[in-house]
Amino acid sequence: MSAETQFRIEPLDAIRHRREGFRCESHALTDYLRQQARKEMAAKTSVCFVLVPVGDPGRIAGFYTLSATSISLSK
Repeated sequence: MSAETQFRIEPLDAIRHRREGFRCESHALTDYLRQQARKEMAAKTSVCFVLVPVGDPGRIAGFYTLSATSISLSK
């Protein structure tokens, strides 16, 4: 990939994005994207966004997820 490759961020689309081709150093994160992210989006417990090259929008270069939750801090 050249340094001049342009990317965009978009919501994960199970049909459009090739999850099986994604690999990262963390096996747990690779497995999450391939097997769990879409299910959590369908359950509306989180949303997954993927970073894709403009020239190959089906290839996932990276991802992040957001979920609505709160953490109760005790003093």
